Amino acid sequence: MVMYVFNIEKKSIYLEQFENQDTKEVYTRLFRKSFETEESMQKDLYNFDDSEFENFFLNTLKPKTKESARTYCNVLSAYVQWAIDNKYSNHLINPIKRRQAYFYEFVQNDNKMYISLEEKDAIISTLINKQDSFIVEALWNGIEGSQVHEITNMRIDDLNLTENTITIRNNEGAKKRVVKVDKESNLIELAILANREQVYYKMNGTVDYSDNLKEYVELSSSKYILKGAKLNQENGGEKVSRYTVYNRLEKIRMLEDNEEYTKALTSKYIMRSGMIYMALRLYERDGELGRNQIEKICAKYNMKYKWSLRDFLNVDILSELYPSEMKRIQAKIATEE
Repeated sequence: MVMYVFNIEKKSIYLEQFENQDTKEVYTRLFRKSFETEESMQKDLYNFDDSEFENFFLNTLKPKTKESARTYCNVLSAYVQWAIDNKYSNHLINPIKRRQAYFYEFVQNDNKMYISLEEKDAIISTLINKQDSFIVEALWNGIEGSQVHEITNMRIDDLNLTENTITIRNNEGAKKRVVKVDKESNLIELAILANREQVYYKMNGTVDYSDNLKEYVELSSSKYILKGAKLNQENGGEKVSRYTVYNRLEKIRMLEDNEEYTKALTSKYIMRSGMIYMALRLYERDGELGRNQIEKICAKYNMKYKWSLRDFLNVDILSELYPSEMKRIQAKIATEE
């Protein structure tokens, strides 16, 4: 049993009844999140009253979508009901049973976290530097790695135009896997253009400059897609650091046109946005978005399946980002039924 779980004896008994590891993981994550609140109150979740559950949802769980709020409510309700049935709880009636709709009001979505395909393409179209465009498109397609090493290690000879594939390298630069690029993505084209760039315009070409301050820096020739500044004739062409990627993303977020995307334009959320778009296409194809579809997404994005992925890979998020397409898809699904 994990550490930092309040009333660990009772919660262990509860978890032992589940054979499914995914189910155990869901409850374990919830119990970890509830630890500090339970500890400060010296009270188990199954004894929380209405106001205490409201505070827990609002200040600790902070659900970002209706799907997350619904999942939290169902999971909590099942745990409370078990405690009531086994006479561990002080409640006679479950205070949160069938109250999913009520907890929807605690969904916190004050800042845009994800971008649609159309928004991604629009953002890229405003970027002068192909070096910047490549970073966004690469992340969207699931190329990241630990500390974005898959991006910084990519070389021009890793691109296969004939097969429309890219060889991905590990931290040490050794070949790790081959990624098939979707036909609708221009990632390889952007990579080639990025490698050919000879100058990098500061602040997307909007910086004020004078005789003593250039609006651009010269880029060194390199076998790598992302290139650093040309320092002198002898040096240059080395692999850029992860901080170059992070700094360039920060500059993209600072652009006036991207004010509403300050949270979405990070490596984490750009990649998740790409995953959401793949989820849309799979939902259209299969008529559902379950574990099988999410595992296909995980395979492409080189990650293991986790229940927490459903926090953003769900129908609510698809409907929020792609409302017209979802109406069309759901109408088609209803007709086929």
